Amino acid sequence: MYAPGKVMIAGGAIPPTDTAEVIDINAASPAWRFTASMNHPRRHVTGTVLPDGKVLITGGTSGTGFNDETHAVFSAELWDPATEKWTELSSMTILRVYHSVGLLMPDARVLVGGGGEGASGTDEPNIEMFSPPYLFNPDGSLAARPAITQAPDSLAYGASFQVSSPDAAGIAAVVLMRNGAVTHTFNSSELRVPLQFSSSGGNSLQVRAPAVPDLATPGPYMLFILNAQGVPSVAHMVHLG
Repeated sequence: MYAPGKVMIAGGAIPPTDTAEVIDINAASPAWRFTASMNHPRRHVTGTVLPDGKVLITGGTSGTGFNDETHAVFSAELWDPATEKWTELSSMTILRVYHSVGLLMPDARVLVGGGGEGASGTDEPNIEMFSPPYLFNPDGSLAARPAITQAPDSLAYGASFQVSSPDAAGIAAVVLMRNGAVTHTFNSSELRVPLQFSSSGGNSLQVRAPAVPDLATPGPYMLFILNAQGVPSVAHMVHLG
């Protein structure tokens, strides 16, 4: 769920498909529709929602078998909900197919690891770290990141709370990212929740927590702030509810 009530699915099937579909369950009559297709067909693919709302796709196979390692797809792809188009990114060094995972980390990178199928597949007891484009300037140098210097460790539904940051004046978004729980290329708790906020002057933001559990289930979240260039902070861990 890359935005409240909005879901994107991609890949799957035998033979693997490159198609992707989206649905907005907030609509009066929700219905799946196709968006742009990925650059590669993939089965056993992992999708990871990022703090800026884009979706990172990693791993999978384009082969026709259940877990065809000979046709593993190494390059990552990034889906932009604003354009509904895909951008092909750098490649992993190790194949990631069945039982692989992709998990957003508090530093806004993505942990990609695992893979294997027991007797008939190659077990991969290792990980790689992917740094999304938002961590870099156009010239490839590391982007300056906004910082959270103080924020509460727990949030009540509907409550207003303060986030301290020396970069408060330039913040364009504040989001909660549900801590992931991913296995078999599926993250059952993936959720991105944009929060209402205002600058209260100086180095402070006044932020409003989600109103009800229907919008964000209780539990642990990563709180990110993003600047106008879409660069995220390192997360502050919070418990909602």
